[in-house]
Amino acid sequence: SSDLWCFLKTQLSERQPLHRTIPAMVLPLVQIRERRMETLEENLASELPSSRCAALREISRNGSRLSKLDIGRRVLPMLDDSEASVQAQALAVLGEVGTAWAAEYALL
Repeated sequence: SSDLWCFLKTQLSERQPLHRTIPAMVLPLVQIRERRMETLEENLASELPSSRCAALREISRNGSRLSKLDIGRRVLPMLDDSEASVQAQALAVLGEVGTAWAAEYALL
């Protein structure tokens, strides 16, 4: 977010018209989200159980930003993980997103 702040200050100091500034502001946010999702996917596929658990904790913290389908696609397979710690973390995530989510996901 400090990069975004620097970008905004530069745009405003250069007196760029808003119709040019706003699209330029959105692109870095989209790129940040894409990088986060790539990192999340890499950590879920990691050989290290601690990385997989960290990725699940990240999903738990940011679950409201992910679609129900994304949560299900990423979390449910982790219930079959070979490590008990990963399975427990996946259960914790599903517990936090709640039964309403589970009922909606079942309908997808």
